[in-house]
Amino acid sequence: MALPQMPARDMDSLKSALYDEMETTIRDQMFYKTPVASRLWANREPGSGGDDIHRWTVSAGINPNLKMILSDADTVAWTGTQTATTAWWSEMALFAVPVQDSLVREAKLNGKAAMINLVELETKQAINTLKRAFSSQTFGDGTTPGTLIGLAGMLPAAGVGTNTVFNIPENTNRFWRNLVFNTVGSWPVSGLYGSTEDIITQAYYAGSDNGAEAPNLMICGLSTVTSYVRAEGRTRQTTRREDFGQIGRGGVKTGAAGDSLPIHNAELVWDNQCPAGYLYQVHTEDFKLIEDPGFNMRWLGPFQLGSQPFLKGRLLTYRVQSEIYRRNWNVTLTGITV
Repeated sequence: MALPQMPARDMDSLKSALYDEMETTIRDQMFYKTPVASRLWANREPGSGGDDIHRWTVSAGINPNLKMILSDADTVAWTGTQTATTAWWSEMALFAVPVQDSLVREAKLNGKAAMINLVELETKQAINTLKRAFSSQTFGDGTTPGTLIGLAGMLPAAGVGTNTVFNIPENTNRFWRNLVFNTVGSWPVSGLYGSTEDIITQAYYAGSDNGAEAPNLMICGLSTVTSYVRAEGRTRQTTRREDFGQIGRGGVKTGAAGDSLPIHNAELVWDNQCPAGYLYQVHTEDFKLIEDPGFNMRWLGPFQLGSQPFLKGRLLTYRVQSEIYRRNWNVTLTGITV
């Protein structure tokens, strides 16, 4: 005996309610099991959704007019004490994942359970699509209009001293230049504890504020993290299970194998979207995402699709843009080979 089916109108109402309930799940899942995105973009806050240009200020180094006072007659200089510079971007990145609804398909579904399964499946696929695009743009340069300004744009490997980042020119603002180590070479020679030159450690301390504030996150691709683990395995004696923590294999923070590996006092995480041979050493407190509350992983719709009465569409949206408050202690390394 065939099970009773819900009327199409009731099924459509149920589906809309399910999508609304899924919005909380989407936000939880967006940065779940994303070692790079969850750490680099740990600082997120709502921004003005109505303005295309978001402005903020960054530190412009130290005050050059420090004076050691000897008496009441001593004077101080008041010129050139402005230590804040305005940075800005012209537009936010609006991600939109379209999902099509079919009233005919819904009418054929066998009750509420089937509808719930369908919404869960479509939501999971939309989340994975959004996460993939967001991860890719995390390593982009933001030159394509309407995209996220990623690491390649915030910490470029070329043109140091001549770039303009967030509309601040580097040539007149030395504090606004990131550190770059190009053509590092093979990991066994120039990598961590390299046989000739340990450029990884050099960069790590170069990106530290007098050694007191070191980078807390290192980001690389698959080939680089593989080189690190192989090199460590050759230099460490592992006779017991707990010994694997010496080479990072047990140095995870969440119990998920491969989530992070240790280098000095930083976490090393990897992503296939990271350009081959690159390693970023960053201070995560310098990075922030500004999210538009009106498009913060929300479903929009359903929308009627043209003249097709049985088809509707929904959009999973995320409108966001990146900020970086300090660049001169963040490091980009390139040319790392196996």
